[in-house]
Amino acid sequence: MSRIGPPKLLASFAIPTYRWVWASTLFVFGNRIASLLAQGWLVLQLTDSPLAVELAAGLQGVGQFAGSIFSGVLVDRLDRRHVAILVDAVAGMAALSIVGLVLTEQIALWHILIAAFVQGMVFAFRWPAMSTIVFAIVGSRHMLNTSASQMLALNIARVFGSGIVGTLINAWGVSSGYMFATACSIMAAACMLMTAGLFVSGVAIEPLGQAARAWIK
Repeated sequence: MSRIGPPKLLASFAIPTYRWVWASTLFVFGNRIASLLAQGWLVLQLTDSPLAVELAAGLQGVGQFAGSIFSGVLVDRLDRRHVAILVDAVAGMAALSIVGLVLTEQIALWHILIAAFVQGMVFAFRWPAMSTIVFAIVGSRHMLNTSASQMLALNIARVFGSGIVGTLINAWGVSSGYMFATACSIMAAACMLMTAGLFVSGVAIEPLGQAARAWIK
């Protein structure tokens, strides 16, 4: 039986570029966890309605579904690193806009619903862009190891991110949870800026109009 030690378990982290990508992924999950927790608490404060809380959460799923319809087609035609940075900026602005509305006491339910939809759509673009970047960096040899490390990032964000956001909201109010989400988006984009490389498709791709017509048919 072959021995599996720490070096093999952490093989993908031996690639410097991947370490930046992994850190970016960790912050993306941090943004998502923080946004969901802060969003649920804010909606409950505004409406005292569990149904409204579920509606906001459901709209994130609707946004993710809507974005996934055409995200792959667009991501294939752009530099995936640029896509990741752009959607991180959009996610950060969505969270920051809620912070401003809460602090100025102008927040309304429809603001949160729009932000939830945008957050879901952003994730629909972020995931395929990141998946192709990761494969381009590590290749098929380390892909299983890399998938495990991506799940590690998710679970770290779930455990520690939830605790941090809950503590912030308890101490300074729900706007601090959205501030944390904004900070995570900024850090995610910064890590991608540190990721060297050109991540574009190396194969011929059909024109966008032709792909759209094929999808409609």
